[in-house]
Amino acid sequence: MKKYLGAVLSLVILSGCGQGPAGPQGVPGVAASAAPVDSNSADVADVLQNGAHGNAYRLGLGQTELSSGLTCSVVHVSGGQCLSNSASGSPGCVGQPLVTTTGTTYSYLYAGGFDQPNDSGGVTNLLPAALQSLFVGNNYKIVCNGYLVIQQPGWYEFEDISDDGSIIVTDGGSLYNDGNHAVNTVPITQSVYFDRDVHTFQVQYAQTGGGNFGLILNMNNQSIPNLNLYH
Repeated sequence: MKKYLGAVLSLVILSGCGQGPAGPQGVPGVAASAAPVDSNSADVADVLQNGAHGNAYRLGLGQTELSSGLTCSVVHVSGGQCLSNSASGSPGCVGQPLVTTTGTTYSYLYAGGFDQPNDSGGVTNLLPAALQSLFVGNNYKIVCNGYLVIQQPGWYEFEDISDDGSIIVTDGGSLYNDGNHAVNTVPITQSVYFDRDVHTFQVQYAQTGGGNFGLILNMNNQSIPNLNLYH
């Protein structure tokens, strides 16, 4: 059974600059300049409409236009430790049990921030207020899907600090911080080269084993405006 909650929260994704791996305009070991994170509404609207994978392209395929915010779901976890057992992405999860979800899946529209600091009580701010009481002191899995509008082509470095596991997936790469673990003392990072376009964006997060929880995402040391996130 799935329940839908039309809750829209505020969104901030933080950002940082660093070195980019080999790619269209990068060389291994050479510092790559970080592209600015912009929120000019007219320019965002232009990319959203006319980008290679924007609304004009989608309508040509018979798909619907993109709308503001990310679509998310949350469900209780009854066991397991990892979101993925991929050897390449999550070597620490090879042979470890995947999270086992149970009960009702609640879906909601999210325009909030992936800015849950390390906490030992209460419930994550990644959930709307109407759902928080259902998950206090419980294990759970959250998945958010959508698109990120990139206005300036260039390298974008994602930083991930989480307790417990998290995975960030874009059409340019994946960042794994998976498994049952404490908050990272050093962020897990992944640099991605983005064209000026609409890019797929997914966040997976799991609180397993009880105890503390937290999830902080950064990108080029700047906040990603709500205006740049769609579903």
